[in-house]
Amino acid sequence: MTTAFFLRHGPTQENQERRVQGQQPCTLKVVDTERYIAAAVPLLRAKNPNVILSSDLERAVRTRNILKKFLQIPDSKRGT
Repeated sequence: MTTAFFLRHGPTQENQERRVQGQQPCTLKVVDTERYIAAAVPLLRAKNPNVILSSDLERAVRTRNILKKFLQIPDSKRGT
């Protein structure tokens, strides 16, 4: 059985300023994102994930990469 977990991207400067960014680029707050991810890691590690997906928005990709680093999940090869 496959189990899916959904996490929101890390906090951004624009979130803090209460600005709606939609699809627009923004500034991910890396230190705050690392704290957010560190809180989720023990729960996720217990489930032993082997794939992490995200949207192509920069803030989502950067959050995914931080999560992969914390969980020590290697990059996967993409098909052509």
